Amino acid sequence: MGDWDPEVALASLAEDSSLLDDGDTLSTARRVFRENAGVAAAAIVHIAKYSVSDRTRLEAARYVVERNLGRVGEDETIDDPLEKLLGTVVKEEEDNIVRARSYLNTPTDEATEDMGDNTYGDEE
Repeated sequence: MGDWDPEVALASLAEDSSLLDDGDTLSTARRVFRENAGVAAAAIVHIAKYSVSDRTRLEAARYVVERNLGRVGEDETIDDPLEKLLGTVVKEEEDNIVRARSYLNTPTDEATEDMGDNTYGDEE
């Protein structure tokens, strides 16, 4: 399989749209997303399990959980012990990340972005 060529991909989508979706590009987009939902879901789960970054794994895991169980903490009337446990685990991991950054004095991503290209504060 060769490299992805966006021009070829767009031409193919335009052809698909005219043949399969009566030229309705929104319907084409929805069809493409539906057809590839399984691959996308597998990719998100793979990221949640194997990403090198703790933060990325947590965000991917949170996405999977929230898509299936709803946002943790929004419905306090939930009596499902599994959902309560999951909410506790997610909260504890978020707290652990904050404590670890504080302990290591590691800047958050936002702080790093604010520093621009000169991350270490060296003068040029």
